Amino acid sequence: MQKRQVSGWVSLLSAVFLAAAAAPLLAQQAVDKGPGSTFNNPQQQQQKPSEDPAAQDELKRKVEEAENHNKAVAANNKGVELQKDGKNAEAVEAFREALTVEPGYELARQNLAAAHYNVAGEAVKQKKWAIAVENFESARTYDKGMRERTTSPLAASYNNLAAEQVDAKRLDDAVASMEKAAELDSKYTPELEKLKAYRDSVAAQQKGGKSK
Repeated sequence: MQKRQVSGWVSLLSAVFLAAAAAPLLAQQAVDKGPGSTFNNPQQQQQKPSEDPAAQDELKRKVEEAENHNKAVAANNKGVELQKDGKNAEAVEAFREALTVEPGYELARQNLAAAHYNVAGEAVKQKKWAIAVENFESARTYDKGMRERTTSPLAASYNNLAAEQVDAKRLDDAVASMEKAAELDSKYTPELEKLKAYRDSVAAQQKGGKSK
């Protein structure tokens, strides 16, 4: 009886969720006028070196900053092209590379969030709920503006992941997933309570069997 109920969660919510996650997000090409626009050819800055050590240190810092920014821009734009080709997982890696080079690169951060969102959408279509959850959570982490957009699909993904975990007899994991779903959307609270009761009844039966 419980298994039929769990199966119902999956079939109902996944149908609603697929419609909500149908439109992918587009990454943005870098067109900003950051430090790299001033120092596109850092070597040019060394034509007239200053004799002032402090000025030399400052020039060296600016040259390194410019080189890093240019590398970050190149990695960001590589990610944009990968996403255009539908290679969202590879785009994630490119945007991560941009942020590794320049952690404060906001455009790359937003693009990384969009790429994670798109990977999650692909996972939903394949009913790979653990991957969907991981990538929706990452999207929310890298872009706080994603929270409203991802709340409903993330809650549904946690719910469907719980159903998989119940089928795999991983009841503690299932309860943890449903707690996440209910935290995001209170409509899952009744199912969470049912699942907790089911888990406790199974545990009691197992304990009773062992005591015999």
